Amino acid sequence: MGTRLRCVFVIISLFGPAHVVQAQDSADNFASKPLITTGVTGSINASGLDDPQYVLSFVPIQRLMLDAAQRPLTKEEIQKAVQGTPVTLDHLLRLELLRQDQDTCRLNYLLLTVQDQETVYRVSASLRAGFGGRVLCTEGEI
Repeated sequence: MGTRLRCVFVIISLFGPAHVVQAQDSADNFASKPLITTGVTGSINASGLDDPQYVLSFVPIQRLMLDAAQRPLTKEEIQKAVQGTPVTLDHLLRLELLRQDQDTCRLNYLLLTVQDQETVYRVSASLRAGFGGRVLCTEGEI
């Protein structure tokens, strides 16, 4: 499970359409617009509370992950945040969305903000152009 889940990438979706698997549960859990989208590299052979994408479909859990990206959270903060969802701290630890460090829990996977994503695109575009030029210049040498 650890390797598979470490490949979960989350991008905060502030612009454009977002696709998030939505559960058909409490209206409070889905009242607001989704805050994040998830993408998985590889495959997940789980469902329900054993599927990190399902767990991350709950808006309160999305808020919790964004908070955990900013700072370590106490168990009390996490328990308060998961109230009203079927998700527990144990689920978040077992799915390796959070990891426990003594009295607090930290985010345990890669989370990219929209700004991070834009920076990656900008840097990779500039590097791609330079790399492409070097490849073309050395093509005759290959």
